Amino acid sequence: MRDRTGGADVPALAGYVLLACIFFWPTLFTNVILTGYDTFTIFYPHRVAAARALLSGRLPLWNPDHFLGAPLLANPQVAVLYPLNWPFLTMPVGQSLAWTMAVHFVLAAAFMYLFARQAMTLTRPAAWMAGMAFSFGGFMAQQTGHLNQVSVAAWLPLILLLGGKAWRWGRGRHIVACGVAIALQFLAGHSQESYMILVTLAAYIAFLTATDFGLRRVLVSWPRLASVVVAVMLGASLSAVQLLPTLELSRLSIRSGGLSFRQASSFSLTPQDLTLSLLPNYHASPPNEMAGYIGVAALALALVGACWFSRRSLARFLAILAGLALVMALGRYTPVYWAAYYLLPGVSFFRVPARWLLVYSFAAAALAGMGLDVLLQASGRIGRRRVLALLAIVLIVAGVVLSLGASLLHLPSRATMVTWGAVAVGLIVAIALGLPDRRPMLFTGVILLVTGSELYAAGSHLEYNRYSAPESLTSLRPAIACLQTQVGGSRVLSVSDATWDPGDLNEIRAGMAGVTPDRVADYVAAIKNKELLTPNLSGYFGLQSADGYDGGVLPLERYVDIEGLFLPADQLSPDGRLRDHLTMIPDARLLALLDVGYVIGDKNHDVWLDDVYYDLAFASRVTHTLTLTVERPFIATAVGLVSRLEGSSDVVSGTVIARLMISDAAGHIMTVPVAAGVHTAAAGQGALPAVPTPADGSYYYSILALPTAIKAQHVTIQYTGGSGALAVRALSLIDQRTAVGLALTVTPDFNLVCSGDVKIYHNNLPTATRLHIVHQARNISDAANAIAVMRRPDFDPAQEVILDEPVPPVLSAADRPEEARIEEYRPERVTVSASLSSPGVLVLGDAYYPGWQARVDGTSVPIMRANYFFRGIALTAGQHRIEFVYQPQSLLRGAIVSLLTVVGIILGIGASRDRRW
Repeated sequence: MRDRTGGADVPALAGYVLLACIFFWPTLFTNVILTGYDTFTIFYPHRVAAARALLSGRLPLWNPDHFLGAPLLANPQVAVLYPLNWPFLTMPVGQSLAWTMAVHFVLAAAFMYLFARQAMTLTRPAAWMAGMAFSFGGFMAQQTGHLNQVSVAAWLPLILLLGGKAWRWGRGRHIVACGVAIALQFLAGHSQESYMILVTLAAYIAFLTATDFGLRRVLVSWPRLASVVVAVMLGASLSAVQLLPTLELSRLSIRSGGLSFRQASSFSLTPQDLTLSLLPNYHASPPNEMAGYIGVAALALALVGACWFSRRSLARFLAILAGLALVMALGRYTPVYWAAYYLLPGVSFFRVPARWLLVYSFAAAALAGMGLDVLLQASGRIGRRRVLALLAIVLIVAGVVLSLGASLLHLPSRATMVTWGAVAVGLIVAIALGLPDRRPMLFTGVILLVTGSELYAAGSHLEYNRYSAPESLTSLRPAIACLQTQVGGSRVLSVSDATWDPGDLNEIRAGMAGVTPDRVADYVAAIKNKELLTPNLSGYFGLQSADGYDGGVLPLERYVDIEGLFLPADQLSPDGRLRDHLTMIPDARLLALLDVGYVIGDKNHDVWLDDVYYDLAFASRVTHTLTLTVERPFIATAVGLVSRLEGSSDVVSGTVIARLMISDAAGHIMTVPVAAGVHTAAAGQGALPAVPTPADGSYYYSILALPTAIKAQHVTIQYTGGSGALAVRALSLIDQRTAVGLALTVTPDFNLVCSGDVKIYHNNLPTATRLHIVHQARNISDAANAIAVMRRPDFDPAQEVILDEPVPPVLSAADRPEEARIEEYRPERVTVSASLSSPGVLVLGDAYYPGWQARVDGTSVPIMRANYFFRGIALTAGQHRIEFVYQPQSLLRGAIVSLLTVVGIILGIGASRDRRW
């Protein structure tokens, strides 16, 4: 970097590097890793998936591990093609993210410094202040849990600088440089911030045009405007290899067609939180994604810069830009965002209006640099008294507002507010003493030190300081080890609210003696997320989950529809995360549709009654007979029953409504009657002990003594009550001689395979398979109807399939055993062998998506959408070899456009007479 006088600005860059080392030293220079929720569950799994593929020589196009299969490269948040991610791919994922983050903080500061020096003509100290306030201020600092946001935001100042140069000079090197910067921020992977940057660039170019030409002569400036348009188009063309697959994905995602105003305005900055957002909190973190502070001293300097900077038009533009961005950040709380939602193209595709604080932070940091420049170079002209009067008035007004608005505003601790006042008063005193004129180096050093200290203190509670040992991610928990030996090729689904404590909590605390409670809590939260394979962590451990978490263009719109198998329409989750909305483990048949072979549940709502454990994970409504298998030998002298009567509340107390039969390996059967009012009762009746359950109300608890001890192998409940049913919530065998119990799973559809901090159940239904052949089909293209049919108990996915298109006319029933087997399963290629006795449909339980192609015995065949979401192909009788290959045309077209653009730039440079390329 060089300044306008030709001197080297390397010390400024070195200062930012040092600042990054100070702010992020634990994660850069020790082995700790960040453990924020999004970092842990989105960016670690995505980075690992991309790194594993790239380092093995494979382009990571598809991710089979989440959302029943979804594009990987097309997902912009993964940023597979972003060059600045590549140097860190060989590092452990925790250090990889930390170093990528630190590099972008340095780049953001350096680019802001360049913008301040060249576009704003500020002095070095003032430009350095602007760079520090923007990069290490609240917006960037709080977004360290969203690496893609940090990566995109860093390019904002450089794009404005180069866009301004392209507008002013129209030279090829400026246009190309601006285009490359725009392409890089597209590849960095956050569409919303890319949109904000382009809107800000448009506003900046409009300001330059109006300033140089005036509103009446705007048309005269069309060649300059064309230069900027060409730069934007060049950036889009260079990044087409990413943009075209992303556009294809967005058309099929939950974001297709935009969001409702309610969704788009979610996570708006609330007026009550303005103080916590715009001023640094040294003792707590600001509201999530709502930080925009640049420091008290810097904010005071920004007010000075906005009022007295010598180039008033630029100061006015930045002040207006900061104000508009702040209003947009308030989202639903202002009519401006409502108007922008309906009138400004693109706003309706994004949520979290608070992210407009990026633009506010940029403008405020630029104004802060202006303010410092004013004090160092022009204080004599503007008059020290005027500056003091402004700051004093602002301080008094702020004090009055904070005092009178204490009941309306969310305020930080008293110590934080006292520090705000001390910083403001100190700045006023320094100006009153004339330090900017008499001791400018001392004044500058103190201002920079105070601002840096403010930002450092405010960041002490932010996500980049939420770190833990690498074992929080890498070590195997018992549930993961169990699943890795059990799962095979089927999927996993968690059903848990994650409020349980790990069984080894005391050992964890003992091993972390001397570590702050917050760090211990972060570690425990991380291992709990890992134990539950919280959405995306399954892929890190080589497992596949039926749900996922992205927060961006995923999940697919049809995935949200398929959630309707388990959830009512008003509870469908636009983020995926099916686990967060399930209160009970779903029906095994519906889980089998998604090839969920294993379910993870917790023990939060299980109970101990009379020192015997009862598993409340399931509920069975017995109208005829229910038979349960005892998985391991157990000698019982009694049975503990948690149940209730349903649909038969008028039964006379003492009436036998069911028989409990326990059999052993030799076939001996012991029968015990179950009487209403004695062993069970209807809801709200009887005096039996009640067992409340969170999902479906209360049940009743009783113990049924057996005539003699028996080594139980099967337990059968036969309902004899006529109408109604006996709802069984839990059943445990008890040996009363030793006070030992064995909890049974009260459904034959699941069996317990592991039990520790969490429980893992196996889905016993034979339809829980990724691949199968059916000979019955029906055509239903409507989402609601298709989901409704699949929910019906008489729909058997092992026998029938729903197709979006006309049913193949040659289907016929099989007349002998058939086989379909997966020979090879890789993310972008699945090879299958199948043997059919008659024509049928092969169903592969992976997501249907454009770009997947099928070949049967070497011949291309169309892929049908099966069961609304999955893939199916029609097969004739006989033996076949089938290949499913993912070769997206959007990627090919995008790669051609990007390659041609690169070639065009190279040819243009070669033909140019401009030797300053």
